[in-house]
Amino acid sequence: MDTDMSISGGFNLLIDLANVPAELQQGITAIATNSQQHNISLFENDDLQDVEFHWLLRFEKDPGLCEGECSVMVDPLIDTSADQKRVAIVVKYHRRIEAFRSLGRILGASRQLQGPDPEKTRSLLNYTEKCIFENMAVMIDCSRGGVLKQSSVFTLMRHCALMGINMMQLYTEDTYEMEGETFFGYLRGGYTRQELTNMDDYAFALGIELVPCIQTLGHLGQILQWPKYHVYRDTNEVLLGSWDETYNLIEKVRMKVFTFCF
Repeated sequence: MDTDMSISGGFNLLIDLANVPAELQQGITAIATNSQQHNISLFENDDLQDVEFHWLLRFEKDPGLCEGECSVMVDPLIDTSADQKRVAIVVKYHRRIEAFRSLGRILGASRQLQGPDPEKTRSLLNYTEKCIFENMAVMIDCSRGGVLKQSSVFTLMRHCALMGINMMQLYTEDTYEMEGETFFGYLRGGYTRQELTNMDDYAFALGIELVPCIQTLGHLGQILQWPKYHVYRDTNEVLLGSWDETYNLIEKVRMKVFTFCF
């Protein structure tokens, strides 16, 4: 297990993965192993005696909190040395996204402190906050040129989770693959059904709802440019709304791609 505590500025965070609630473990692992600052370390409980840690995080699901609410506090039951190398932090959350939002805020605090400062440490790490919105969403445009690769979507999801964004919408006009319709995603890097499923699973682990956004009447010039689809065309961008075959195509998209993946 990685217990390297060297870091340039700021404080390192340690998380005992074995004691993290099961619903958070996959997301915590994804964030820790892809940390750009390399300042999150996962360890097993037995490793603790060999590590001079800085900030030790513990996560607890608290049904007493309201939806959107989380609290962070320095654990008063853990002895804290004068040089602030043994600070234990308790994160209490209602939904998974609040736990990841708290982790993001703690990471921000760890970068603000460039050295031991007990007073500032406690002011940054003792708080309660509540999001006033049930959903915080971002829409990613995947229809201009080639789509984002799956790995890039994963990166965005991790950043969104750390900011408390719990909904991501992928705007895909025609940039997905569909059996029997080879021009969907043609030369545009269209997502496969497996990639869409992978992204949905990854989002779920981070407390994010992934929402597919498709066009069903307009903005389909990339598909309607091909001779095969001229029969569906009202204008260069718009499907023919008065033809039954148009709705058969839309239903095919819904059933063969997005019902399967989501």
